Amino acid sequence: MSEKKQAFMPEKQKAMLRRAFAEYRAARDPFDPRAVSKLASVTNSAHAAGWSRRSIAGALGISTERIRRLAEVTDAPELEVPRYRAGESFPASVVSAFRRAEDQIRSRMAATERKLTALLRFAHASGWPFQTLADIIGDVTGERLRQLAESDLDTSGIEPPVLFEEFNRAVKRSRTPKALPRGQLTNEEKQRLGELAAIAGRATRMGQKSRRKGAEFIEEHLTVRQASEELSALIAEVKRRNVIWADIDYACGYRRGSARARAARHGYGSTPPSMRGYTRTDPEAFRDVLQESRPVRHEKGADPGQGPSLAAVSPPGASPNSCK
Repeated sequence: MSEKKQAFMPEKQKAMLRRAFAEYRAARDPFDPRAVSKLASVTNSAHAAGWSRRSIAGALGISTERIRRLAEVTDAPELEVPRYRAGESFPASVVSAFRRAEDQIRSRMAATERKLTALLRFAHASGWPFQTLADIIGDVTGERLRQLAESDLDTSGIEPPVLFEEFNRAVKRSRTPKALPRGQLTNEEKQRLGELAAIAGRATRMGQKSRRKGAEFIEEHLTVRQASEELSALIAEVKRRNVIWADIDYACGYRRGSARARAARHGYGSTPPSMRGYTRTDPEAFRDVLQESRPVRHEKGADPGQGPSLAAVSPPGASPNSCK
């Protein structure tokens, strides 16, 4: 199945929508020069003929304040208005001219609304979302366009000036990487995991005797710690192949979850705040202590079987049994 591409709206169609919306907004602007000029042409001509603003406002049914604002329009065309004479009524022809100007403004508002509404309905019928149309037009919300398109306004008789291309939503590709296939342990890995786990498991028992042994114990303890670190590295390696934790626990002879805890403690993954991290073995430190623990002549009263403590070879903050 071929992937659909998102429809592209040509610039001419975009410009048509923007122009229709601009005309719609201008027709409703109380300060639109085109509308104001029509009204100011009547009121300013009447005032220039000697009629007072109060008389004009009363005859036209508007406020004197509005007459003052219209008087600020200086470029409105002049109309021929009968001069004021005491005792005469306000000219009916002026009132008719003002009503015609209002009707023209209202007609313009209705025409621009019908045009814009029809275009929105044509575009939406082709699948274009209102929010996408709002982004194209600018300075309007998708909700406002939806209200216009779904109003009861009759737009029958308006033919679509263009045929909008059908809109297809772009298919978003998942950002989540595909899961790796489930990995399997080889027979050699199963055997090696079991061997290393058996050696690393001696660390707890050795920790209780760390203050009563000499060079032989230190050598054995170094072997256990190195096996423990190799075991953790092997667990991390097979886990990167998506081998499940249950298979790793089974190969090591662990209870459920022990291999995962070991990997976290040894720095593979995130270590929980409640868990103390493992400190790597420094073989050089072990060799220095071994050199000092070789059999030497002991003074009277010294215990010849007692060697240096493992505290001398364990980094600060690490306990002798922290390698398990």
